[in-house]
Amino acid sequence: MMADFIYDKAKPRLMGGISDGAIIPNTHSFKCALLKPTHTPGKATHEFFSDVSGDEIVGGGYTAGGKAMTAAFTRSGVTVKFDADDLVYSTLSPEFRYAVVYDDSHASKALVGLLDFLTTQIPNASPVTIAFNASGIFTMTDG
Repeated sequence: MMADFIYDKAKPRLMGGISDGAIIPNTHSFKCALLKPTHTPGKATHEFFSDVSGDEIVGGGYTAGGKAMTAAFTRSGVTVKFDADDLVYSTLSPEFRYAVVYDDSHASKALVGLLDFLTTQIPNASPVTIAFNASGIFTMTDG
């Protein structure tokens, strides 16, 4: 699954253009948190994990704050790819629709991107895998 969008306020952070804290590829730690079906995405308005944490799912095999990701930025020619290993929950109960990726090393836990599963996911205490696209969570091209 690829990110449906990169948060607007994450773009200058990814380029190091925000003085109160850049998102630093391959140095910072990233997490993925699952959000309730009632969450309203705010591409232009959400900036930090605190902007979405009130909609995070609770309990039933889920740990608050989400799962740590084994993530990396790689470059090939003019394309930069952000990718991570798939996330596996051995058993998960709460319903969710969205996943947010955020920089856990950033002082304010800056949001990076949002994934929309398009429908409510109903795990019913079953194993769940969040499978990231082979092309990465997102790619950026500078040419």
